Amino acid sequence: MATSAGSFRLSDEFTFRMSADPAHFPADGHGEVGTGHTALLAQQLQQLDLQLRGQQPEGLRQDLEVQRPAQKLVDQRQDLDPAQELEDQLDPAQELDPAQELEDQRQYLELQLREAKLEQERAELGRAELELEQRRAELGRREQEVERQRADVERRALELGLLRQRAELRRQEHARLSLQRQQLPQLPEQADGLVQQQAQEIGPDLRRQQRCQGGTQWGPAGEGGTSSAWIPGVAGDAPGGGLASEGGPSSAWIPGVVEGVAACLPPNEVPCLLRLVDKATAALFRGRQHTTILPAQPVPPHEFARQWGAAGGAARGLSLLNRRQLLHKTAASGVVANMEVLAAQGEYFQLTGRTMSAAAKAGQMEMCRWLKARGCSAAVHEFEAVAGTGRQDVCEWLLENGYSYGGEKYGAAFAYWSPPGAAAAAGHADLMEWLLQRYPDGHDIPALLCGAAKGCDLPTLQRVFRAWADQAPEQLSAFEMQKVVGSAARSATPDWREKVQWLLARRPGLRPVDLLTESSFFYEEYDVSLDRFKWLLQQGVPPVPGYAASAARQGRADVLQHAFGAGVVLDRQMAARVCSWASQRNHRAALEVLQAHGYLISADVDNPLAQAARQGNAGLLAWLVQAMGSSAELSTDVFTAAAASGSIEIMEWLHERGCPWDVGTLARAVTKGNLQAARWLHERGCPWDARAFKAATSVAVGGVEFLAWLHARGCPWDASVVNSAAVACNEVQLEWLVMHGCPMPEDGRAYWSAVHDHDMPTLRCLTRLRCPFGPGCDLFTHAVVHPAHYFDPDSDDGYFRDSLQEAPAGGNLHTLRWLVEAGCPVDPDMAMRMATYRRWYAPDVYDWVVVLVAQLQEQQRREEQQQRPQQQHQVQQQQQQRSSQRRRKGRRGG
Repeated sequence: MATSAGSFRLSDEFTFRMSADPAHFPADGHGEVGTGHTALLAQQLQQLDLQLRGQQPEGLRQDLEVQRPAQKLVDQRQDLDPAQELEDQLDPAQELDPAQELEDQRQYLELQLREAKLEQERAELGRAELELEQRRAELGRREQEVERQRADVERRALELGLLRQRAELRRQEHARLSLQRQQLPQLPEQADGLVQQQAQEIGPDLRRQQRCQGGTQWGPAGEGGTSSAWIPGVAGDAPGGGLASEGGPSSAWIPGVVEGVAACLPPNEVPCLLRLVDKATAALFRGRQHTTILPAQPVPPHEFARQWGAAGGAARGLSLLNRRQLLHKTAASGVVANMEVLAAQGEYFQLTGRTMSAAAKAGQMEMCRWLKARGCSAAVHEFEAVAGTGRQDVCEWLLENGYSYGGEKYGAAFAYWSPPGAAAAAGHADLMEWLLQRYPDGHDIPALLCGAAKGCDLPTLQRVFRAWADQAPEQLSAFEMQKVVGSAARSATPDWREKVQWLLARRPGLRPVDLLTESSFFYEEYDVSLDRFKWLLQQGVPPVPGYAASAARQGRADVLQHAFGAGVVLDRQMAARVCSWASQRNHRAALEVLQAHGYLISADVDNPLAQAARQGNAGLLAWLVQAMGSSAELSTDVFTAAAASGSIEIMEWLHERGCPWDVGTLARAVTKGNLQAARWLHERGCPWDARAFKAATSVAVGGVEFLAWLHARGCPWDASVVNSAAVACNEVQLEWLVMHGCPMPEDGRAYWSAVHDHDMPTLRCLTRLRCPFGPGCDLFTHAVVHPAHYFDPDSDDGYFRDSLQEAPAGGNLHTLRWLVEAGCPVDPDMAMRMATYRRWYAPDVYDWVVVLVAQLQEQQRREEQQQRPQQQHQVQQQQQQRSSQRRRKGRRGG
């Protein structure tokens, strides 16, 4: 007897004996016993029962007597035979009488009947399970449909919210305009005297002219320098509603007068207030300088609150970099009311030491005090820059309010840290001496001397040199002395020659060639003049290539010509760099000098053609191509640079000459925010890929518009686009991408930048959009310590933790705690290792991780205890199954 999947099948011999036709035993598609088989077994069982009672015919009784013994049937059955107990009771050595044999067969058939019924029930159960799976699948499809509908509802709700915000902004705009129209009539009173005088001089003539012409609209001055004028009360209402009535001091709202008023106003008053007077005034000040608001300059508080207040939600559309720039520039502007607007949105605008640095460098004492009161640290990172401004009061306030002189906590080991040197380099000798008197120790002597040589006069330099260099000559090596003399040679003070001569006399054993090297002129902008160069040559300074490079950078063709005549020689790499610098600043005269001496060449990194295209200078680019001849290679770098400039003229010129492009060309145009250039490239078949979308996420203004433009034209994207938007920390872009079906990253990298930058709005946005934390526990591990800031103590690569200029980057305690609460998986061992690595820089994080790891280990221990009985039960079941299998194999072997 053969078995299949736990069910029984009759052997071929028994089937032939009981039925002449095997079709009496129908089976299903899998070879299992069917319903017909069950009925036939029942019929045969009834026949056997009648035979046992003596009611069978004689022929059938004889057939049954010659059937094989019961032992043969037992040998053909396999494991798990339901008649195993009956088989054990049979004795093969005994001769069974026919009645006993018939009884055995009847019992066997009863077992077969039960098995057939059981198999039928199993088949019905299988059909029921199949129906259940179908219902589950249908339910899953319905759930997906409901989920799609819910996402659609959420999207519509978001769109409705945006529409409501726009409506609210429009309402506020109308209210603001109404308020300004009520306030602005007082603006011309600032120039009442000038207005009244000009009105008395030209008013009668203009009135007579307008009475004859019936009134005219005024606008910008024409080519001839004349401008049409409008006098209120003479020719009807004002072009934009009017500001005053006839006879008042401001009755002559003349363009020249308005321009004079604008010149007396702060830069941001013109775009925020003056242009809103009427249409004519807006047309007069339509230039870029009058339509751009500079956040580093004072902005009217009501306009600032309207644009960046929490009610408008504009901060959600800014990247983290733009938010920090806005915060620091607002601090530099000194308007405390505007800073209060940003500070009210603390999660978007975090006050840090760099915010204090921005206010201190701008000399905004009131802002510094306000930041200190709000908990902002006075330990600024750029005290040298503050000293360079010459504001002694600001420096003194910082030193009295928490700034530790001598460097930051981890900055004392860095060379050339010298606030007195920075003050001296900027020409603030009084501040330098004040700092030296108040803090006589801990200064970088070479940096102090370099600053004094550059920005102070000779007596001050001599005084500093004798007080500090002569007292510690071991701190001023020959290499350091080179820097000091080079600073004097680049100095802009009138006595720079005397300073160089005096310094050279301090080291009589060294030649000028040893003290003035190429590095003295190569890296820094300074006054490059022909007289300076000739004088240095007379002092024995060799014609170093660095001086020629500085001359080309500043466009001094005369100095460059004299340098080549004096024997300056440039190698190929230096020549390409000099040409690139001259092209970057559009110094064609310097390029002509370089061409005349055979130095007009390009390299892979320093390409003058690309620099000219990047500046949008079509004339210079055409001249370079013609001047360089066959060596002028129009590569993809040139086209990409032209796309960055946004110049359609240059791109058309390059395209006509067969200049190649690639996928980075269009992406570069998008990065620079040049939608017109991107559209031009796309219409002419420029290739693109997901890099175009990633470039759009870096656009400061109009990023969503670029995303929509790319998506509408079928530009491909992938999960890296969401990662780029997450790196930029732009909520609006993230929501737009997910709403329009951009693939979501699965590795958890989208959280990395937001975690290390402590940007809670972006973290909440990612979880709201159901961005996964990624497989494993890498996210939390990298959140404790940034991967780029972790150096394995056991490695031999030569790097160590102290190689970092600052503490290892990582999430703060608030961010890490939020990750755990949000369900981010944690590896206790790796978390403890990273927290220990960062222990000295973030002790609060270390203490919290210790408690967290202990809790996780305790939770894991409890789960193991709860699972232990179940595991033991499973082990026992497996052992019992193996024991049963061994017993059955032993029986078959016997």
